[in-house]
Amino acid sequence: MSIDPMRASDVERERIVAELRQAATEGRLDVDELDERTASAYTSKTRGELLQLIEDIPTARVAPPSPSPQRRLPTTPGRTGFTARWLAPARRRQAATELAEFVAPPMRAHGYALEHASDAHMVFARKHRPVWTYVLAVALFPLGLLALLHTEREEIVCDLHEHEDGTLISVSGKAPLAIRRALSELER
Repeated sequence: MSIDPMRASDVERERIVAELRQAATEGRLDVDELDERTASAYTSKTRGELLQLIEDIPTARVAPPSPSPQRRLPTTPGRTGFTARWLAPARRRQAATELAEFVAPPMRAHGYALEHASDAHMVFARKHRPVWTYVLAVALFPLGLLALLHTEREEIVCDLHEHEDGTLISVSGKAPLAIRRALSELER
């Protein structure tokens, strides 16, 4: 093994000392060896000198992190129920403002109106008349016209909860495929 003549940095010295301490906790070094090698690490001038202190200690091979499972985007057409959760890297008030700014316009385009908004809770709602009411109105005319009085309401509820790393946003409700896909994209 050729000795690396490059000058060692304090960060490199600390990393070697940490490896020596780990080796001692695993029983690979006794207390005297740990003290001796730690002192040598702090007085080492080159990287080569540092590497010699740990060359007889097997390094822990950390397995690479397993790739996070890719969440499948919704593919079912029509208006169906869904849930989505993601962590926004902002405080709750800012996350609520951004949610209203970026999510509300596409919701309006699909017929949803913002009914309630606060820093912790948002409700988008849509009222619509199902197709079956028109079929009944035509098939059973004139009495079938009463079916046109029926409307259905769909809601999308957004809850925002403070989290140490930002704001946890949970969205659930019934929505068309385009909205479900867009909100599911935010989970990644």
